[in-house]
Amino acid sequence: MRIGFLVVAVVLAICAGCVSNPMASGPKPSPLHANELQQKIDLVLDYESGRSDTLPADLFVLAPASEKGTDDIEEIKAMAADMKARHTEIEALRAKQILGEDHRGYLALRNDDSFENAAEKNAAQKTMSTQNECRKAVYRGIARASEEKGLTLTRVERMFAARRMARSQSGALVQLPSNDDEFAAFQQTPAGQKLGAAARPGDWVVIP
Repeated sequence: MRIGFLVVAVVLAICAGCVSNPMASGPKPSPLHANELQQKIDLVLDYESGRSDTLPADLFVLAPASEKGTDDIEEIKAMAADMKARHTEIEALRAKQILGEDHRGYLALRNDDSFENAAEKNAAQKTMSTQNECRKAVYRGIARASEEKGLTLTRVERMFAARRMARSQSGALVQLPSNDDEFAAFQQTPAGQKLGAAARPGDWVVIP
């Protein structure tokens, strides 16, 4: 009998918790639409490239205090400003195919033979590393802003990669998507059609 009463008490407690928790019965936010995410990303890329001078005030949210390496909103905006300040230098390295854009939204060092000495290589690596750190902070801020809608850092990274590839100039070095659906979408773009069947998911290619 005691076991029976205990089971009933536990069930009633769980049910009471469900009823008293408004989050459990409330409607869930609608998932973030791909077009809405693309608009956010394009705003960042326009700012980074100098096409616009400001970022929307509500683009980022404060990350949880428990997260290691937490950045507040102003720090993330400062990192976005640093990305903008380095844009010309980054694009010069990309034009030489020293740096490429990988399919995760980050820069990768690709052409080691272009350096005249170790100091030049070290400088390029430092620039790349700093830019990637800033990118990750910006990506994380955007993901946190729509976390309740199911947005993840991985999705933000991959969408940034796709948008950066779409904006890349002819001669730029990029890594094609490894995801089948994303690769199929790339194949429908003018660059994908020019590359044709020779391109494979995950390949590094030069934009024609």
